[in-house]
Formats: sequence, C-alpha cells, structure tokens
Amino acid sequence: MNTNPPPSTPAGSPRPSPAPGGCVLLVDDEITIRSAGASVLQHLGYTVETAENGKQGLEMIEARNGDYQLILLDLAMPVLSGADALKVIRAKYPTMPVLLMSGFLSERVDSLVQLGGPTAVIQKPFSLLALKDGVADLLKA
Repeated sequence: MNTNPPPSTPAGSPRPSPAPGGCVLLVDDEITIRSAGASVLQHLGYTVETAENGKQGLEMIEARNGDYQLILLDLAMPVLSGADALKVIRAKYPTMPVLLMSGFLSERVDSLVQLGGPTAVIQKPFSLLALKDGVADLLKA
C-alpha cells in the first residue's frame, strides 16, 4: 500500500481529469449540511474533508497545497464568508473546481461565478440527488 501523499498540483496548472476516489473539501457552517453532504460524497467514492468556515477551509487548502479535486463552499458563513474565500481560491488556484452553495441566488452570486475558473452554484436547501448531480456536472466541465 502506498503511504506517500499524492503529488500536489502547482498553482495555475491544469487539474487532472476527475475520477471518483479523489479528495473533496466541504466548507459549511451548518453541521447537518457537512454531515449529509460528506455522506453522499463518500458514497460516491470521494474522500471528504470538512471545514466549518471560510478561514478554516483556506487553511486546509493551503495545508494540502490546493490538492483537492473539488471544493464545495457555502457563501454565508461566520469568520470568513464563502465569497471572500472564493476570491482567495481563485487568486491562487484559478482552475480549482468550486461548487458554491447558497440559500439565495442573486446578482452577487452571479458576480462570483464571473471570477472565472470552473464554478457552479447549487441553491439551498438542495436534495442529495441535486448535490450528486451538481458535483458530477461541475467535474465534467
């Protein structure tokens, strides 16, 4: 069994093709969203790490040198919002796929998608099937 950590992807380089079994980061301040989302993603074959706010999420991204297949990011969180975290992610990891989760869709959400990089939005509350489909669609793009 290989115990070496996976190679990191340098900032700005193309990400490998998605395949179940990769590691995703789910960032949300709601424990129920983290728990249910992690369960669905694990069932789909992903390794899941969770963070409860944008600051913690960014720290985890930096600790892994951006080596996540996908980031699921709530927009409204304490400490550091998902919107502010996304700006940092896009500056350092422009090709990182990010699925934004929001209880409301607005021009503000649209402007975040315009930051570039593979970005999609899923509206809360969402079904587990909608989460599965949102992840699959974003990773196919």
